[in-house]
Amino acid sequence: MAQQDWLGWWTVTEARQRLDTLQEERGRLLLDMKALTTEFKREFGDEDNLPARLAIGTVTSVYGGRAMTWRRRGAKGSGQTWVGFATQKSRDLIDSLPPAWRPRWLKYERRGFWLNAALGVRDREIKFLKDYLVVLERLHAEKTE
Repeated sequence: MAQQDWLGWWTVTEARQRLDTLQEERGRLLLDMKALTTEFKREFGDEDNLPARLAIGTVTSVYGGRAMTWRRRGAKGSGQTWVGFATQKSRDLIDSLPPAWRPRWLKYERRGFWLNAALGVRDREIKFLKDYLVVLERLHAEKTE
């Protein structure tokens, strides 16, 4: 695929091919996230005896999508709290763990943080390419009128 600069001045065919590639990569990243949550459950067991668990939630942002985070249980009947990675609340959560668990939880947080970043980059590029294709289709329609 010929890309002339970082903005990606693609033909319609190239843009659609890149969009397909990104959506496949996004699907693989979501599967990697699911596998990481499964690995966490396998290593630490039932969430009833854990202060939080690794979870995949919906992100409310311009790009939408999914992201990994810690999910803490609230008090009985009060629902749950989502704790983002690399925040003070996340640090407090990890500091509350037994010392032997901390490096292992940090390993999961680091991997989840990387997956979130990789997914966010793809979501952003997917949105850009969809908008780009709309503009190209609009220009094509105006040209043929």
